[in-house]
Amino acid sequence: MKIFKMNDYDWWMDIDLESAKDNYTKHHLEIDDLENLDIDSAVELTVEELDGHMFMDEEGLHKCSFREEMESMDQIPRFFASTEY
Repeated sequence: MKIFKMNDYDWWMDIDLESAKDNYTKHHLEIDDLENLDIDSAVELTVEELDGHMFMDEEGLHKCSFREEMESMDQIPRFFASTEY
């Protein structure tokens, strides 16, 4: 499992970059949000970014590193995080 920064506001969890781009695009088709689809600058997070970025749930009760949150999940592909929610 890997985390990919898809754009300035969304992160996606998948097995590789091409799969992440494909599945993220399918996700946007399903929610009818092609207007905000931007994958041209998608990249895999580095080890430092996985440990440095912080994940917080919607209620603000659970906070941990992206790595810790990723390791607690077992379903891929999946939407991982966003600054827009």
